[in-house]
Amino acid sequence: MRHYDSLLWASTNVSGVSIEAAGDVAFGRLFGYISGANAAGTAVDMTAPVLNRVVPGAGPNCNSTFTISFFTPYALQTDAGPPAPTADDVFVGTIGPLAVAVAEFPGFAHDDDIVAHAAALEEAVEAADGLAMDAAFGDSWWFAAYDSPYRLTNRHNEVWVPVVVAELAPPLGLLQ
Repeated sequence: MRHYDSLLWASTNVSGVSIEAAGDVAFGRLFGYISGANAAGTAVDMTAPVLNRVVPGAGPNCNSTFTISFFTPYALQTDAGPPAPTADDVFVGTIGPLAVAVAEFPGFAHDDDIVAHAAALEEAVEAADGLAMDAAFGDSWWFAAYDSPYRLTNRHNEVWVPVVVAELAPPLGLLQ
């Protein structure tokens, strides 16, 4: 279980059926932003995780909406905020506050693995006493990737589902 305050992220939306494909499209857009495609024309440090909010489509083969986000460094979490993007398909906004249940998993994350971990986490949340899915977020959930694509071992990935805690809930006892 984690709680995140409201913080600034640079984000872009991609529509599709694959988290991996959406991430590839989004990474190029967001990398442009942090490389200087912004109102200040300056580089912004790359941070982790790369956060992907998944809003599932209406049916099994319908496009989902993926909002992929780079956290803006703490030095830019000010009233002035980070520089505005120059691309129309990149925006800066807040994510949070969030209360989430989290499941970690190793390795290179592929669509089937990510979805399976998210489904298992949702089932664990639904079975836990004093814990419920946060209806304010609908069916959406997050995938967080922490590693460079060039890191070959000891990779760290997470799925997050938004929750409401009715009382102190026991640990979920899953992961891996």
